Amino acid sequence: MEEPVDENSASFSFSGDITEEDIDSALLEGSHVVGGKFRIYQQFVKEESNADNIRFLKDEYGIGGGAHYYPDGLRGQVNFDGKGLKLDKQGVEEPLLLSWAKVNARIKTLVADGKYLSREQIDAIPAYAEWQRLRIQRANAEHELFMERNRLFNEALQNRAFQIEPGTTVYVDGADHQVIGVTGGTVTLADPDYPLLQKTKNKADLLDDMAINERWRNQDLLVVAAPETVVPDVPSFERWLEERKVREQPSRDVDDTKYSGQGTEQQTENPLVREYAV
Repeated sequence: MEEPVDENSASFSFSGDITEEDIDSALLEGSHVVGGKFRIYQQFVKEESNADNIRFLKDEYGIGGGAHYYPDGLRGQVNFDGKGLKLDKQGVEEPLLLSWAKVNARIKTLVADGKYLSREQIDAIPAYAEWQRLRIQRANAEHELFMERNRLFNEALQNRAFQIEPGTTVYVDGADHQVIGVTGGTVTLADPDYPLLQKTKNKADLLDDMAINERWRNQDLLVVAAPETVVPDVPSFERWLEERKVREQPSRDVDDTKYSGQGTEQQTENPLVREYAV
């Protein structure tokens, strides 16, 4: 199905069963990534060039897609790649491919007409920016935690901090061995299947062998210090926004109580608890 030749036009004039309303419904889903619609809106209100917008859209959407329900209730698919958006619809033989230039033109019109985001969504943009900042902090903390765990693991490995005590199973010389005893600098090992078959090893040599030659088979015995990095919990934007609404509710200056005619004190239900209880 061919789209109009005029790439800069935001209107569509083609024969087929995929309508302009269908196209708008697909575009209004955003890029199928959390926060995508906010980022797209923020890009278009900058009023940058069409070329800049198209580069942004290609990067924001990437390659992917998913199921889509059109306004008339029919099911379909919306996919996207470097060429543009492809709309499939139940009962329509040929899908519609919209170039990124065409997508850019239509989104520009939807933004200008106030149809891309609702007023409530636009008002939530500062909150979304704050949530994004928290998400970046979380991502940085996760990276710091990963690096700290690696550092602590390597330090423990260098210090040969393996837990060696009677009853411990270690992997050396290509097989599992059970520690029978540790006396001074000597470790007595036994074959788990044949306990009478025992041998002794210098403890320092045993630890070197475990750390250098068989580190991955013995890493569960390594005593690694606990990391200090804390990763903050940042929920989904919708949940975070609801939780923020509750936190920002003004405190009440009067007791949440009332009295009956007989002087009996009765507690009134807090509407916030009822509204946000999950």
